[in-house]
Amino acid sequence: MKSNVYEKEYSLGDFIVDTTQQYMDNFKIIFMLLLVIVLPINIITFLLFGNASTPTVNFGFTNIIILFILSAISLVSMISIAYAIKQKIDKKSCDLKEAITFGFNKLMPALGTMILLFIFVFLLSLLLIIPGIIFAVYWTFALYVVIFKNVSGNSALSQSKELVQNRWWKTLGFLFIIGLIPTLIGFIAIMLLPPLSGTITIISSFISTVINAFAIVGTTLLFLNYDKNRLKVVRKRT
Repeated sequence: MKSNVYEKEYSLGDFIVDTTQQYMDNFKIIFMLLLVIVLPINIITFLLFGNASTPTVNFGFTNIIILFILSAISLVSMISIAYAIKQKIDKKSCDLKEAITFGFNKLMPALGTMILLFIFVFLLSLLLIIPGIIFAVYWTFALYVVIFKNVSGNSALSQSKELVQNRWWKTLGFLFIIGLIPTLIGFIAIMLLPPLSGTITIISSFISTVINAFAIVGTTLLFLNYDKNRLKVVRKRT
């Protein structure tokens, strides 16, 4: 099924349909990327820290550094999935190795940009929370600017804000919906699993990650759609 991402700006219905279709069409490579990158992280995290609710877990400096490294590596999966989705939409081939290589190549600028984003959002959130929420939405696409526009840092934040400008409420609503769908599905899936043990904890965490990739696909498509339509507006003005 042809994607509507490069056509007119998404309606909510088109957005959900397109996201669902792209998620299903690319499920194999999404699953394999998460299997190769995220599942080992889940296993290592469980072996080192056990259940998140375990009161004996020691979050000392060394463990915080380990968690940071593991989180950074997990960012590669988001980058790789976004790249694979765009390649598919553009009718270009993309295998597992290519997607992972691209993800690691973009890791450092993406990580630096995300750290900057979190620092700014944290500082803005100190001002009665509301400014942090406002700019968190404005900067939603910062990671995708890094992935597809080859810029990072403040430039990525600025370009993301430009895309969301005059679409703030629409963006918030679309992101809420695209996050709510996998959350509900994940909740149902986890409820069907037996009581958590070591292996089941790892499996349930991985299942949640695979389901939540739906939101990564959706955000990727929304970025590409906004960016394409922004370019159309610029051409009309010139």
